[in-house]
Amino acid sequence: MPLISVIIPTYKRPQECLRAVRSVLIQTCQDFEIIVGDDFDGDETEALLKELEDSRVHYYFNQGKGGSASKNRNLCFERARGKYITFLDSDDFMLPHKLERQSKALDVSGGTVGFAIAGTRVVKVQDGQYYRYNDLIPSASGDVSDAYFARQLSCYNTSMMVKREALLDVGGWDQISGPYDDSELLMRLALKYETVRVEAISTLWFDHDDASFSSDQVARRLGLEGFLLKHGPLLHKYPKWADSRIRELVKLLFLAGESVKLRIWLNRMSGRPRPGLILMRCASYVPGYDRLLRPLHSFLSKCKRPEWSCALPVTLEDLIPPEYVDQLKPIL
Repeated sequence: MPLISVIIPTYKRPQECLRAVRSVLIQTCQDFEIIVGDDFDGDETEALLKELEDSRVHYYFNQGKGGSASKNRNLCFERARGKYITFLDSDDFMLPHKLERQSKALDVSGGTVGFAIAGTRVVKVQDGQYYRYNDLIPSASGDVSDAYFARQLSCYNTSMMVKREALLDVGGWDQISGPYDDSELLMRLALKYETVRVEAISTLWFDHDDASFSSDQVARRLGLEGFLLKHGPLLHKYPKWADSRIRELVKLLFLAGESVKLRIWLNRMSGRPRPGLILMRCASYVPGYDRLLRPLHSFLSKCKRPEWSCALPVTLEDLIPPEYVDQLKPIL
């Protein structure tokens, strides 16, 4: 049995998936298996991976059983045999020390520890150009539930390595939460287990400007509403956290023209809504407001360029810590 199972869900990203897999193959810890779950059967992903000729790389076509990244990850987890489970999106890649440092941190941890968090470098991608955005360095260890509900614990799925029994215990990934599945899984883990941290940057996470699942407003609205409905009791226990999430949901409901739901969720806030949300409530009584608002919002979104895109773009090599550039050059 391998020590670590690396789970990589993919969809229409053959070259990026190959890069992700190759970043695992050059890890300093070589005791692993790679489980690639493919939701698309019309490209060369399988052929490219076969050319690696590495028996630790296992490719699976989901045959219509996937449909979302979270469901894909769960299908991969069913096939995984590792003591520790870690995740890598197919357009991201690992730095060479990730598996070694996180697995060693878990090896010496106690029975109350269920997962490890490492640092992640977030890269924005716009018009094919790369922009360094920020580094997410874990700031807490042990019981991190307070940090989570204070929204001070930023963590992507690529940041985590989870003990098999802990992931089984919390029930794996929740596809209902859509783009918020990272945060939802992290919450369930933090409520039941302690964590250890590895402060070094271990992965590069790419946030694309294309019509990805996480940027789709419908997916975000349905996912966030599903998340909050599933964990209703926590809305009362952690009101500040709940209000921040409800504000986010109300804005999505406003853009979607979901007037009734908008007012229902505003009434569930523990504090007084901000002036902007009050204006949304008032506007929601105007029939058809959303038909006028959507094209305006779409136009303004296209015109507005985020602050980070005003900086100079960088190369992939610029984003890699200098000590790993030579090792990673061949896979870029």
